[in-house]
Amino acid sequence: VRSIPVKSDIFIILPLTLSPLLTVFFIISAFILTGPLWFLRRITYGLGQKNTNTANIYTGILQEILSSIKLIQSFARQKEGLNLYRTSFINHAKVSVIFQTLTQGLQFVFQPLAIVAALITIYFAYQKNMPLAEIGMILFALNRLVPILGILLKEKTTVEGFIPAYEQIQKLKKQATDLEEPKGKIMFKKFNRDITFKNISFSYPNRKIIVNNINL
Repeated sequence: VRSIPVKSDIFIILPLTLSPLLTVFFIISAFILTGPLWFLRRITYGLGQKNTNTANIYTGILQEILSSIKLIQSFARQKEGLNLYRTSFINHAKVSVIFQTLTQGLQFVFQPLAIVAALITIYFAYQKNMPLAEIGMILFALNRLVPILGILLKEKTTVEGFIPAYEQIQKLKKQATDLEEPKGKIMFKKFNRDITFKNISFSYPNRKIIVNNINL
């Protein structure tokens, strides 16, 4: 992982040093051909949301079945439970296959398009009567750079797809913090004579008061 930035820097600096014009032409050509692949965030994020939601349903059903296995056997509902589990698994698998195909396949779509950009660059250099040795050095460096850019595109897409799962974790952490039981500030030291409750009231959220101002 650490070697990728170092290699990419070398393969970018070398062509720019030899021929800035040809290098910029290649970058522009590659961006025009592969540009849409870098702007798929809405699609990958949407697939990530579906992947997370179907995984939640799938694992939730699995947990319910395992925790209620005695009840299911008692009422002879094994077939219904199995069908419910199978349906949730298939729904999750369908989304997951599409998501994995997209993240893994972008890298292989990117490389041929980058090669086409390199061929266009060769034609441009030929029209400009550039030295063959210079063209060869530049294309060698750019050819080594293309797989690295493909890996970066793949990792970018993967991270964007897992953002919904990360957001869900952060939401659950916030809910856990909000629902944390308050702790008293007065330390119990000793019991003298009695325990007294004064003016105690209680109600559940958004419901009527159950206990209203009692003393015990």
